[in-house]
Amino acid sequence: MTIGIQSSLQILVTRSEKTLTLAESCNGSLSFLLKAPVLAGCDDGGAARGTYACGKWLQDKADAIAGATPWSEDPWASPYGPFFLPLHEAGSGQYSSFAIHGTRGPVFGGFPKPPLPLGLAGFFLEPQPSRYLFCAPGSLRLANHHLAQLFDLTTRARYVRAPMTVTVR
Repeated sequence: MTIGIQSSLQILVTRSEKTLTLAESCNGSLSFLLKAPVLAGCDDGGAARGTYACGKWLQDKADAIAGATPWSEDPWASPYGPFFLPLHEAGSGQYSSFAIHGTRGPVFGGFPKPPLPLGLAGFFLEPQPSRYLFCAPGSLRLANHHLAQLFDLTTRARYVRAPMTVTVR
C-alpha cells in the first residue's frame, strides 16, 4: 500500500515584521524555503489581512494605468517587476485585486530608494505616481531578486498541482 504525499505551499506575510516566508507543508511537517523582506500596502492601507488562494503566475504584466511597457522591455517602466502572482479570495476564488509582485528597476536590486525626500518628490513627480514608487498599494511587493527566487521555488515540477495559499497578518 502506497501512502500519498500531500504537499502544499504556504506563504506567510507578517506586516509588522515586513517579512514574507515561504514554507512547504508535507504530511504535517513544515520546511522553510525562503524568507525575504516585503512591502505590504502603504501607510494609509493596502494589502488586507486574511488568507488568499494563489492564481497563476504572470510574467511581464503590464497595464495602461500602472505601466503599459512590460518589465523585460524597460525595467523602470513597470512597477510590477518580472513576475506577478494574483491573489484570490480563499472562499469564492474571485480575484481580490491583491497580488505579489516585484518593483521597478533591475532584478538584482532591492527596493527603489526615493531619489529625493518624499516631501520634495511631489514637486518633480505627480502626487499619485510618486506614491507608487515608495510603497505597494493593494499589493505585497518583493525585491526582484527575491521575487525571482519565489517564482523559481513555487514553479518547480513537484509543486505544479500543490495548493498554495497566502496568509497576511
